[in-house]
Amino acid sequence: MVDTRITDGALLLRLPEPGDVEAMVAACQDPEIPRWTLVPSTYTRADADAWLPETRRTAEAGSALHLVVVDARDERLLGSVGFVELDLAAGYAEIGYWLGREARGRGVMARAVVLLRAHGVARLGLRTFEVIPHRENARSRRVAERTGFTALEARRPAPRSLAGPDTPREHVAYVWRSSA
Repeated sequence: MVDTRITDGALLLRLPEPGDVEAMVAACQDPEIPRWTLVPSTYTRADADAWLPETRRTAEAGSALHLVVVDARDERLLGSVGFVELDLAAGYAEIGYWLGREARGRGVMARAVVLLRAHGVARLGLRTFEVIPHRENARSRRVAERTGFTALEARRPAPRSLAGPDTPREHVAYVWRSSA
């Protein structure tokens, strides 16, 4: 999975590279990204520098696949998408994502999710995918809905809270299953 490059001609999904660090740090200063994800709220160059080898390690281990979403023409960073939880034996992956402010509202993340999911089915044999956004994260929920995921009735707690360690973060689980 280390050499994964997925494209539709307009978007390219690939492992992050050292040249992406500055753009990742800049994008993650947007408070909306740490608000809804596990990205630290004061994302630094050290965080980005540490994340690069981690993405390679988890891809080699087959436990996760974290990719950046870039414009296929100039490789300008738009966001990140990946299998944040991956169980190849069970054919399961949880998809997580964030998108930089400038790329929002153009369907970029919906296209990236569809590309990643198709790769998971065709190349990794995955059959079940979940997206688990916070119940109040309307943008992420719309991405899940626009890409064919179905909301489940169950709500799930998340590993981090919005207001502090004693405040639960309620998430909605969306699922998509391959018929292949």
